[in-house]
Amino acid sequence: RRMQFGQAAADVADDSVDLLHIDGLHTYAAVAKDYQTWLPKLSQDGVVFFHDAHTEAYESTRFWRELSRWFPSFLFEHSWGLGLLFPKGDTVHRLLLEQGFPGLMPFYARIGLLEQALAQSQEDAAAWKRQAGVWWQAAQDAQWKLDQLSGMSP
Repeated sequence: RRMQFGQAAADVADDSVDLLHIDGLHTYAAVAKDYQTWLPKLSQDGVVFFHDAHTEAYESTRFWRELSRWFPSFLFEHSWGLGLLFPKGDTVHRLLLEQGFPGLMPFYARIGLLEQALAQSQEDAAAWKRQAGVWWQAAQDAQWKLDQLSGMSP
């Protein structure tokens, strides 16, 4: 059944969520409410992903900055940002540090930027293809009119 994010929390057991992704209304109050509502549901070593954690366009960034001062975290700065917060335990955070995760983050960022560039190139190519079709049709129409005027058309 469908329901709002906050309403669904009542159907989820406490300490049962290993990965929580908060990406809703981007106001400070809404993000804070989502976080406070779902925090009891998060398992001891659960991770919270915060979308739009590195942009001045949304208040979610301010909430992220405040939280990330108090808890272990990582921040992907590309594409408006994705924050990873470890608010109940640092086991996963320490494991990621030991595995060199921070050193890999620039590669993930680069992949993200390349994906964005590819998507933009595909959009641009589609737009040029549409424009070429318009020009081709205009040329065909002009040729037909010229043929009509010169009496060459059947």
